[in-house]
Amino acid sequence: MRQQSDFISDKNIVYFRDSLDHIIQVNESLETQRESITTLIDIYLSSVSNKMNEVMKVLTIIATIFIPLTFIAGVYGMNFENMPEFRLALRLFYCMGHYACSCSCSFTFFQKKEVDLNERDSKL
Repeated sequence: MRQQSDFISDKNIVYFRDSLDHIIQVNESLETQRESITTLIDIYLSSVSNKMNEVMKVLTIIATIFIPLTFIAGVYGMNFENMPEFRLALRLFYCMGHYACSCSCSFTFFQKKEVDLNERDSKL
């Protein structure tokens, strides 16, 4: 387009300029679509990340509730002779009481934390 040539006539130069305008428009359209696709991919990845965070939160709460239960089961599963609970007739129910107390305390703590977080988010 910038050089004069003996091989290209004036009639063809008009065609080439028109073709250049069309190519520039297509190129700009492609750039716009590329930016839109990049934005959509970012939105999708953010959505997937938020869903994964929710799943991880639930799994963490479940694991945190079961950690004290595992500890209690490990202590009572050692079969020491000098543990005071082994002399009780209802030692199974004593152990189950520990389980229930531990679970209910953990569950209550997490419910209170969730209510506090929801109140904080609603103020924002």
